[in-house]
Amino acid sequence: MRCLALSLLALVGCGTESGGRSDVAGVAAGGSEAATANGVDVAAAIGGFSEVDGTPFLRADLGTGRGGGYSVSGRGEYAETTNVLFYDTRSREGRWLFPEADQVVLQSAELRDSTRVRAFLYVLLEADTNGDGDLDADDDRTVALSDPGGRRLVRLTERARRFRQSVRLGDGAELVLFDDADGVQAVEVGLDALAVRARTPLPAPPAGAP
Repeated sequence: MRCLALSLLALVGCGTESGGRSDVAGVAAGGSEAATANGVDVAAAIGGFSEVDGTPFLRADLGTGRGGGYSVSGRGEYAETTNVLFYDTRSREGRWLFPEADQVVLQSAELRDSTRVRAFLYVLLEADTNGDGDLDADDDRTVALSDPGGRRLVRLTERARRFRQSVRLGDGAELVLFDDADGVQAVEVGLDALAVRARTPLPAPPAGAP
């Protein structure tokens, strides 16, 4: 898997359709087997690749430590996922989900049918919303969806206090539930176009509720 990671690094210089940079992990256009970031082998910071079922794509997490230091995935060191690398086996192109590696991916999940992945759901820390200088559990969360190849990212909210769950609806839609400062929110998204179909604030608890 390490050899695959090194090979893919040479292709990441193509960037992303959303303006991704080839230097997210210190990789120059064209790449090299000696590519490094902050003096540490970048390939070691990229986890194992997994197939995205029903698609031509592979994906792997980029794990980095606090303060920008890179950690070796799978060897006991603490690391946070800060980006996701996708590889298209048909076009032979690699792309990063985000243009930089300064967010934290708290959760990611497949949204799938029985035979294929339709989209990915992410819960992210992207901004120091409480002003304490850290991205941590006290900051608001972003809830977002991407297509199976990481070519498009759609943010449903950037101020969630809590992600609750997602529920598959009919007609290729997903219902995403989260809390923000105004209460519980329900957002219905069509998975083919990643288009928001409806946003519904749920009623507040009745008077006298704990």
